[in-house]
Amino acid sequence: MKILPDKDTMKRRTLLSLGALIVVVIIMLGFFVFPRTSVEINTWYSEGMLDTTTIDMVIRNTGTNRIKDMTVHLEYRNETSAVLANHSYTGIDLLSWQKHKVESLYVTGSESNSHFANYSIILSVHFNAGGKHYFYKKVHETEEPYLNLYFTDIVK
Repeated sequence: MKILPDKDTMKRRTLLSLGALIVVVIIMLGFFVFPRTSVEINTWYSEGMLDTTTIDMVIRNTGTNRIKDMTVHLEYRNETSAVLANHSYTGIDLLSWQKHKVESLYVTGSESNSHFANYSIILSVHFNAGGKHYFYKKVHETEEPYLNLYFTDIVK
């Protein structure tokens, strides 16, 4: 009765294991070592009672390059494109794998702000990384009847 596999089977298993280990090492090098720029922007939109709206944002540097001089401009518009609120956040620097919570944008109730309307959230981002200048602009539309929405943007 054989308990251990023969020598050829052991060699094949060793080579397969070694090959799998090499693939994992190459993937990890690409993920953590080789220079790349990638920024993830998570935005939460919440409508509350008395026509109060909050927009929260977290920015994560998911790349290996340092993000310098980031400027984020956030604009909140109603269906007629009237600006209900806007704000610019400047001077954001992020090291690799670091995150930054941007100050919340609050909009309190008014005649031009209603739960039954659709809104636009306009996000503009400028930053320098890896010797290049990046610009990203995205318009997110809210959907009724949803009072809480989550958006994810990736800048590369």
